[in-house]
Amino acid sequence: MSDINETLAERGARYGKFKTHAAIAQGLKNIMTGYMRFADETEAEARARTAKWNALSPDKKEALDIIAHKIARILNGDPEYADNWHDIIGYAKLVEDNIYEANARMAVRVSEKPLNKAEIQRELTEDAGADEGERLVPRRGDGTLDHGARRKL
Repeated sequence: MSDINETLAERGARYGKFKTHAAIAQGLKNIMTGYMRFADETEAEARARTAKWNALSPDKKEALDIIAHKIARILNGDPEYADNWHDIIGYAKLVEDNIYEANARMAVRVSEKPLNKAEIQRELTEDAGADEGERLVPRRGDGTLDHGARRKL
């Protein structure tokens, strides 16, 4: 096991002063969350950004936090250290995979023609190819009915 001072010296040589890194990382995070406003940004715009941040799932928030940390390391330390860039790709890929997995669970089947109210009701009550315990519900991403598509829940 190495001496902690040796480890800190190695990290400092690679990533720069920790206090500077922390200031960069926290600044990026404050911008992402809406805590810090841009000079030409209204309070309403900052609140809207905060609402968007709050609506993110935990995996997206955590990935963005870690990516901000990695960006701060790049800006404060050695920008040629490929591991930071590789880690950014990795965390973005984890979120991308989660998004694709969630979308696959809501696979879209598009009908030939728009469905009327009676057809929608029939689709909700009949077995329309859903696995046991599932049902097909026509809806858009915003929750409104979509007469041209059905998503498997």
